[in-house]
Amino acid sequence: MNKRLAKAAFNIVTQAKSEVPDSKTNQVICNIAGVGHVKGRKIVLTQSCRLAIEKVFSLELGQPLLSINFEAKTRTDSALNPDEKWAKEGVFANLICFTSLTSVPVAGMGNIPGGIILSCEPEQLDFSGVTAVVLVENGEVLKEWKQTAKLLPPPYNNAVAIYRGHGENIVKVKALINQLTLPVGLYFDYDPAGFAMAVREKTKSNHVILIPDAPTDVLRKLSKPETFEIQLPMANSWRSTDEVLIAQMDKLKKHELAVMQEKIAAASIPICTL
Repeated sequence: MNKRLAKAAFNIVTQAKSEVPDSKTNQVICNIAGVGHVKGRKIVLTQSCRLAIEKVFSLELGQPLLSINFEAKTRTDSALNPDEKWAKEGVFANLICFTSLTSVPVAGMGNIPGGIILSCEPEQLDFSGVTAVVLVENGEVLKEWKQTAKLLPPPYNNAVAIYRGHGENIVKVKALINQLTLPVGLYFDYDPAGFAMAVREKTKSNHVILIPDAPTDVLRKLSKPETFEIQLPMANSWRSTDEVLIAQMDKLKKHELAVMQEKIAAASIPICTL
């Protein structure tokens, strides 16, 4: 039985619902328990119906329905549920993923070979021996960091590269970046969405946006028109009072630029600070 179905049954019982929408999910629940009757666009449920749902679903799940912790975040917290994979967070959801060609921000560790990515809890990180950090949008860039690092200006060419994350760890990465006082480069796809994201991340004076340093005609050859078309409405609604940022977004719009980080690395285009 899947989590969505079990949670819907749990809500019916715990919230003492006397009627629910006549949806596919609720139809399945009522069919499993053999209860309820349709009235208009609703399924009517009595107390005995809810008791039957609780009993039948407890048997189906192999444990009392009301004992399930649907709010468990980690697989460890969810270990007593019917399936530990019902945890809200992924296995690596709270970890910071990073790499470097020089020193890494973990006590007791020296250099690591290029291409190796490390993950750990934010509390385990120590940036006292790090000269700069680069926040990257795509995991592929982290994996092939040697390719991108050589294109960056000092001090970012010797930086620790941190993946911005996806899902739950985005918040932890953002908090970590905002705590740092060393130079932080924000390196995202050179397209309207990526640029807007970099602008949002630039919250402190030690933050700089990193962009490709190449003639417009070169960038146009690497651009993905279909990606730009998708992002155009967002670009048109984007607002700023900073003239430098406005000029950069205008450039993206005027020349219909949507250049991915991987393309910049593959074409060996130098990267500069904005």
